[in-house]
Amino acid sequence: MVLFIDSNDVCRAAAAAAYHESLTGVPAAHAGMAAETGIEPGGLVLDAAQQAGIDLEGVSAVPVNAELLRSADCICAVTAAIAEHLRTDYPEIAHKVCQLEIPDPFGQGAQAYADCMQTICEQVEALTCG
Repeated sequence: MVLFIDSNDVCRAAAAAAYHESLTGVPAAHAGMAAETGIEPGGLVLDAAQQAGIDLEGVSAVPVNAELLRSADCICAVTAAIAEHLRTDYPEIAHKVCQLEIPDPFGQGAQAYADCMQTICEQVEALTCG
């Protein structure tokens, strides 16, 4: 399983997981370093994802936990800071962590979310794990 990790898990990681799974057929999951269980993506996220062909129907936030990290074959952090945090806090899974660079569109309007979804698609398509 490929696991995508974001801060709050209501945009980048969820969209990357959904896109990866639809693209490859390989199971993917998502979680957030500071996620609150059950929080759903907002309207700008859903609109941008839909326009990019990413289905976020029924998606909600999941907090990172050690069991989820251990069960993943590959862990994709959406930023360098999150990758470093994972490697520091969970050294036993450091070898499974890869780093993406997907800017956070929060608070920047619809175009930033559309650009974010495009970046997600490009970076997920270029992944070498999973």
